[in-house]
Amino acid sequence: MRRLFDRAERDERGFTITEVTLTLLILSIVLMVAFDFLDRASILTMRADAHGRAEAEVQTAMRVVSQNVRSASPVGEPCTSTTDTPPAGESALPAGYADCMQFTVRRTTTALDTCARTEFLYALVPVSGSTTRKLVENRREYTGTTASCTQGPLRQRRVLLERVANTTPAQPLFAYYGSDGAAIPTSDTAAIKKASSVRMTLAVRFQQSADPIVLTSSAALRNIR
Repeated sequence: MRRLFDRAERDERGFTITEVTLTLLILSIVLMVAFDFLDRASILTMRADAHGRAEAEVQTAMRVVSQNVRSASPVGEPCTSTTDTPPAGESALPAGYADCMQFTVRRTTTALDTCARTEFLYALVPVSGSTTRKLVENRREYTGTTASCTQGPLRQRRVLLERVANTTPAQPLFAYYGSDGAAIPTSDTAAIKKASSVRMTLAVRFQQSADPIVLTSSAALRNIR
């Protein structure tokens, strides 16, 4: 009988402070590990989403430029710092062919519109206060007859892509190749105007600490004359 009373008395005492403390300590460690795992998983998910969005932006910009470059007729003159007047607060265009290309795309013409064409320019220009650049487009439409061409308004420096991290001359925006597949130096203006293909390279840094995404695309010049 005494033994039963002693056992009941021990059961009524509940948990000791030491037992409660150890339980809380173990629980806090488990929660810390769980929260750390969730935090890391969230960071990885956000990084993957940012990477996916950046890659989609690069592919879209590259597709727009490539489609127009394929119709170049032919590649135009080299860009210079005075090719266009930069808007307030913006830098001049890069000179040469490496990071700037201007060309004309001729449209289907009719007897009343023999002047139908579009002039394009694509270039990488510096971004103020940043180590990256942006890909911009200049575009102007022409309509009317050959004797009286009507010049449309200039759509200047429409931004196609930001955070571009190309390292020139190692990663020029445009690289040119002859019919034999040999690379053409960007200083050879005459050869570039007869180039058979253009390779476009875009490197984009979607996060400051991440390696840039690098995509390339080749476009055959089908309308060289």
